Amino acid sequence: MNEKLRIEKMKASDIDAVYALELDVYADDPSPVEWFIDGVKSETAFYFVAYYGDELVGYCGIYLNTSVSPNYCKIGTIVVNQRFRTRGIGTALMEKMFAIAQENKINRIKLEVSTKNNAVALYSKLGFQIEETIKNFYDEINEDAYVMWRYS
Repeated sequence: MNEKLRIEKMKASDIDAVYALELDVYADDPSPVEWFIDGVKSETAFYFVAYYGDELVGYCGIYLNTSVSPNYCKIGTIVVNQRFRTRGIGTALMEKMFAIAQENKINRIKLEVSTKNNAVALYSKLGFQIEETIKNFYDEINEDAYVMWRYS
């Protein structure tokens, strides 16, 4: 991994920069800032940020739902600043979430992704399989989604 890249647990002081990146990437349909605030406080959600030098360049969130299913979790979000894509940052964030799943004895990880998103190739490379297509999942932007699963 690049020595300038570091992955850290998200802190309250990261939220403004995370939300600015959220607005930049998802201008048409950003997640509410409250999700990030709640994620920092949650005992079943784990949010991480990626710094390249001193710049916040990505973030991710994984949700453990152990009360509903002890062997299942969901990746709720992963974003990398467009200027920093193809540098392994998305992979590093995904690997951090895989480690959290493993630490919690989770053997099934789920995510949804737009069928038009280039990240589908990354997820496939990391062991996710498309198991379902949901029509108009992102109704605000009229896009379908793949439901992808990774089993370990």
